Amino acid sequence: MVRDLETTASPCSIVFKTESGILWSSDRAILLALIVNELVTNCAKYAYPGGAGGKIWVNVARDGTQALLVAVRDEGVGMPADVNLGTSKRLGSRIITALAKQLEAELIPAAALSGTEFKLRVPAETSGNP
Repeated sequence: MVRDLETTASPCSIVFKTESGILWSSDRAILLALIVNELVTNCAKYAYPGGAGGKIWVNVARDGTQALLVAVRDEGVGMPADVNLGTSKRLGSRIITALAKQLEAELIPAAALSGTEFKLRVPAETSGNP
């Protein structure tokens, strides 16, 4: 997955870190991969204007329970203060919100010193969704 993202995110480089031993159903993993793909693509398109490129970090870790914490971060120009993924009408934001809802995940815009960071808390199993 990361190699495919690096092609999409060029000229950005992706730093991917994950804990070992995380096992998920393929249906849930695919939904999560689509969210990460959209967030990384947005970083590449908007964080580093003028094709300057930069780093994008993707971190996947357990949160101490069965849930995963997934973070996608850049050190680019940052998002405008009035942008809210939950209410945005932009296609990418709507895709992220819809997929997170299917996973019963909580999408948390995180405060970053520079750039933008999004965190997603994804429960391992849900009440009937994939």
